[in-house]
Amino acid sequence: MRPTPAHRKFLSRRPAPWAAPALAFLALAALPRQALAETPGAVLPPGQEAAVQVMLGSGAPVGGCQVQDAQIERDVIRASYQCTQPNGAALAVKTTWRHAAKAQSGDAIGGAWALNLEPMHPALRDALLDRASVQGAQVQWQLPGSGAKAVELPAAATAGQAQAGQVVAGQGEAAAMRRPMSPEAQRVYDQTHQLIQAGKADACVDLLLPILRKEPHPLLLSRLVVVAAGVASLNDGPSRVDKLVAQADAHPEDSLAQFLGGVAVHYRGHLRAASALEKRADYTAALRLLQRVAKVYPDSPRLWIYTAISHLRLGQQAQAEEAIELAVRHDDGGDADVYYCRAEVWHRKDPAKALEDIARYQQIMVQNKQKGAFLNPNKEQRVERMRQAIAAAQAEQHPLTGEDLFDPILGAPPQEDKPVWPKLVAGAAALVLALRLWLRRRNSTASR
Repeated sequence: MRPTPAHRKFLSRRPAPWAAPALAFLALAALPRQALAETPGAVLPPGQEAAVQVMLGSGAPVGGCQVQDAQIERDVIRASYQCTQPNGAALAVKTTWRHAAKAQSGDAIGGAWALNLEPMHPALRDALLDRASVQGAQVQWQLPGSGAKAVELPAAATAGQAQAGQVVAGQGEAAAMRRPMSPEAQRVYDQTHQLIQAGKADACVDLLLPILRKEPHPLLLSRLVVVAAGVASLNDGPSRVDKLVAQADAHPEDSLAQFLGGVAVHYRGHLRAASALEKRADYTAALRLLQRVAKVYPDSPRLWIYTAISHLRLGQQAQAEEAIELAVRHDDGGDADVYYCRAEVWHRKDPAKALEDIARYQQIMVQNKQKGAFLNPNKEQRVERMRQAIAAAQAEQHPLTGEDLFDPILGAPPQEDKPVWPKLVAGAAALVLALRLWLRRRNSTASR
């Protein structure tokens, strides 16, 4: 059957290799997903195939069953599974998915989805409902005529989006954090940790980008942030950052290249710039790259952190305030730097609010230490000096001096035989470790 906008068969017996863990999709909906799905006439637009495949369990057994094919019919997903019964006999199960607001008699509910199985297979039902509660949040809806044309996208286009690392974080990021990495991703994650400890951040880039294009796990994306800071801090960091920026500009469709280049040039401005003019140039470049992926990673706190601070350091207070509030909104409470950076945004305009955020930052860092994370004592001392300076200015009711507490000009570059980046990125690496420990404990508690 030839695919049409109303009837699109997209999953064959042998799914494309890129589809297994990819969460690539286009941000097509103009209204909130939940409300839009309940709107009469809302449909599942083209571009949702990869997200739907993840929800259905493409490429891996689900509840002892293997998905065989699937198709989208406007606001309904139909998929068939081949199951093995306890006696060894094969059983074909057909499933029908629709939004929970449109559930029919006999449907089971998982997250925002209603599921019907024919015949009933309890193990498959329970496994699919679990997936619907997590991965199902990634599937978007659209009103006909509200955005992109309602035409079929070729599979190659969706694969290209996955290869470009187009994954939306935030609500989906929190769910994805709880998803275990594949063995290959875990190996890369551990290997890059060892390289960072050995002062070889530059070697991590070639390891991270290929796996991120296949499996854009948020922990891997967080590791990329640590690596970007490390690259910028190397003795030859400025020239390396130039290459990353050039690669991003040469391939504007590559979301990971924009993110890596934007974060790296931001850190170069922060860590290595020898003048206010150099800082301004680097923060301007960071914004140019990061703004290209604002619609790809709209719920990522880190994207908005670097966007906010780059705006701030260019004197764009209103834009900085808007961006940092997006970072706070999408953080799950575990990233202390969200509050450290909001304190920076507000420290001149509202010192009292800045002090509250520094206190919250310090509280989260204490909690991270209790979970086993290593804290960078240099950064903690610097934050305490900032707190004291802001508190003194507030108590004496005078504005802060022209000295930039958060982004001083560091002066001459480091000596050739003494790279500076390991100490600077230790804190960031520690935060990632603390996040993983927290997730493991939360998952362990939830499973009891």
